[in-house]
Amino acid sequence: MIKFEWDTIKAASNQKKHGVSFEEAQSVFYDEFAVQFFNEDSSQAEDRFLMLGFSDEARLLIVCHCERDQGKQHYQNHLSKKSHKKRRKILSRN
Repeated sequence: MIKFEWDTIKAASNQKKHGVSFEEAQSVFYDEFAVQFFNEDSSQAEDRFLMLGFSDEARLLIVCHCERDQGKQHYQNHLSKKSHKKRRKILSRN
């Protein structure tokens, strides 16, 4: 079982900025066809990953996350399908 944790202030900020809640973003981890990529550009202090998949609201999302404390998933950011150009470039390289 995956345990999710995130900063509530960051969650509110992302909800406003991207229109996607962290609760919806975590549902991407249960998309059996989701694809995960190592996010080298954002992995200076810790290993970060991008996961591309569909949420339980049937929206295509990119979720940036890292593992902490024996496998708990910690969200650093999440983006809707209107992703930033930089993140699109990361996915296109892989």
